Amino acid sequence: MNINDYLDNIKSNVKNEISYLSAVHILEKIYDINKDDITKEELDNLFEDYTTYIRYLNDYAGPIYRRYNSSTQEIYDDLCTTLDLSMDMEYLFEMSMSKIEKQDAARIMQIEDDEFKLMTIEKFENRLKELEQSAYYLENKDKLEDRIKDAKAQFNLVRRALNI
Repeated sequence: MNINDYLDNIKSNVKNEISYLSAVHILEKIYDINKDDITKEELDNLFEDYTTYIRYLNDYAGPIYRRYNSSTQEIYDDLCTTLDLSMDMEYLFEMSMSKIEKQDAARIMQIEDDEFKLMTIEKFENRLKELEQSAYYLENKDKLEDRIKDAKAQFNLVRRALNI
């Protein structure tokens, strides 16, 4: 398959322009997009793997975050939806859970402004709710439930300390 045909499909169907630009950026780093012929399956596999986005969009963070107010996660979701690809749910769960687990009570209490503390707690509690509803979590609840409970306990501890 011609890579430009694949990109044309993305361009005409993607929800956000930055997703298309990111797809071009990724493919230009790996292939000569004007000459190389790659199978659709190979391209789909590339875009289905979340680590592709982490690896190849690292130097593209400025436009993603500042100019388009987007994120690697949003681009991944958009391209997987556009290309009808299944998402790497285990990796996404582990990545999100890792970010949440880093936000222990001591770290949150170091934030000086109580309003920011509350906003931080709410942000991560919302992420936890999303994770609890994910297909990966529901399929592996017996293995993952304790991690969710531990994170909730950390946030409850901060709430009690703030009397909220």
